[in-house]
Amino acid sequence: MSYVKHVTKKNVHKQTEQAREDQILNSAGGFSFEVSPWDKLNRFLILGSEKGSYYVSEKEQTIHNYDNIKNLLPIDYKKVIDTIIDISQNGRAPKNNNAVFALAVCSVFGSKEAKEMANKAMPLVCRFSTDLFSWVNTVNELKEGKKSKGLQRSIGRWYNSKDASFVAYQICKYPGRTVDNKRWTHADLLKIAYILPKNTSNNDKSRTASSSEHEIAFKYAIHGVFSDEDIKTTNELIEQGKKKWFGLTKKDLEPLKEIKSLEYIWAHEQAKNSTDKKEIISLIKKYKLTTESIPTDFLKEKDVLSALLQNMPMTAMLRKLGQYTAKEVLKPLSKETSLVIDKLSDKEFLKKSRIHPMTLFICWKIYQSGCGEKGSYSWDPIPAILSALENAFYLSFDNCEKIDKNIFIGVDVSPSMFGSKCAGNDNVSAAEAAAVISMVIMRSCKNYQICAFQHKIVDMKLTSTMSFNEVINKMEKFSNGWGGTDCSAPILQAINQNVDVDTFITLTDNETWHGTIHPFEALKKYRSKCNSHAKIAYLSFTSNNFSLADKEDKGCIDIVGLDSHIPQILSDFIQEKF
Repeated sequence: MSYVKHVTKKNVHKQTEQAREDQILNSAGGFSFEVSPWDKLNRFLILGSEKGSYYVSEKEQTIHNYDNIKNLLPIDYKKVIDTIIDISQNGRAPKNNNAVFALAVCSVFGSKEAKEMANKAMPLVCRFSTDLFSWVNTVNELKEGKKSKGLQRSIGRWYNSKDASFVAYQICKYPGRTVDNKRWTHADLLKIAYILPKNTSNNDKSRTASSSEHEIAFKYAIHGVFSDEDIKTTNELIEQGKKKWFGLTKKDLEPLKEIKSLEYIWAHEQAKNSTDKKEIISLIKKYKLTTESIPTDFLKEKDVLSALLQNMPMTAMLRKLGQYTAKEVLKPLSKETSLVIDKLSDKEFLKKSRIHPMTLFICWKIYQSGCGEKGSYSWDPIPAILSALENAFYLSFDNCEKIDKNIFIGVDVSPSMFGSKCAGNDNVSAAEAAAVISMVIMRSCKNYQICAFQHKIVDMKLTSTMSFNEVINKMEKFSNGWGGTDCSAPILQAINQNVDVDTFITLTDNETWHGTIHPFEALKKYRSKCNSHAKIAYLSFTSNNFSLADKEDKGCIDIVGLDSHIPQILSDFIQEKF
């Protein structure tokens, strides 16, 4: 027996041992590098913390990220807010609510200058009134219900910075929203907003005075259209000094038909009160009315639903595919089905609609299941629409460059990958997200190898022509009965095979602990034996506080989430463009 092994310095360490002082214990019992506060901010904005991860609860993750935003504000509030705006405006996250929450934190806990910048940025991040309601609710909760001039001015800025036609549409389509069991409406917000009246001298160039069209829209949002009885009662209150103004009368409403920016309000009211199906269909087609304008009884009529489908926004169309199939508005070989397929096949329309690949993927999965998330509808999926959804999903990743490099892809198939939810979505696991990225890489790279790993590794024999179902089935085949997770396995495999790898790509949830060597140590070993210029990219699909990336290694990158920018970022990294 030799004792020397106990006293000599080791060059490698088990993953349950700390190899360097800057490593920390991760949630699975191994040691990883802690991500920087700025990387943590990016992770939260892209992935959020909804539903947590396999190891960490939603509440714990949210608190970590909440504290991180507050801690970063005194360091560089401009960078924090610019990052929020960038990720929100460029559609880099599947959901915008992460950015809305982060901006609200800045509006409440930043310095005076930070609050001012955050409040002015609010209309850029909260592009639609649904986001506005969420932002107001978050600020209200964080301030414990206390109103402030900053909040009032920010709400007023949102309404006045939008075109009157946009405001009119938002008021009709999204009259209110319940957030955390509290109902918010446009009327609620306009009553507390600080809005500059028309023709008011405005020295603050960040605020826009109301136009007469805006004022009519605001009046409608707060009080609606008054009946003759309402007018009589209101006039009595005005005479008593108990009421100063009231909503639109039927006489006020009619001229709106001739005002381009307000005609939607007229058409909305006309349709709401109509009992004539032909008139409703005509209004839908001429004014592009949405479901919210149509009396409930008429939403059972196939020809009304068909008319609504013609100009339906992409997101709404995707959400209603199952419902419309269940109601037989969409049927095999119908003109409505052809319209849906045309929209899903239009690459420019998909890009203009800012549809995130994950949104299409989730829609594809739900439609394929034949049952809505809440079980309210069931349907037989139409094969042509399933095909179009799959094609649209691929099109949304189709802007990546072709890469002429040798790529070794390691796909973590440990149970935690199948148990963790990606990007806060109940329908998509981290494993499915890894499958999606694997498909993108195979379609982009000429020379690649893809292996599945836990504590050992095996070639999955994937090809670029495989469907998503084929890829995920291959992954599931290797997910059981192996043991712990070792993210160094792909690199060690390359060393054993003595293969020339330009870039390793590891798709994982970062919870590695099993191996006898840390991934960053394995990469050093590979460089010394095979290719001194080899690089590695870690793609994580859960929002935790850990990273496998050595922050001191320029040939190492940590990418979080499943957004449309990933293929281009990977391409630029692999081809040394940054």
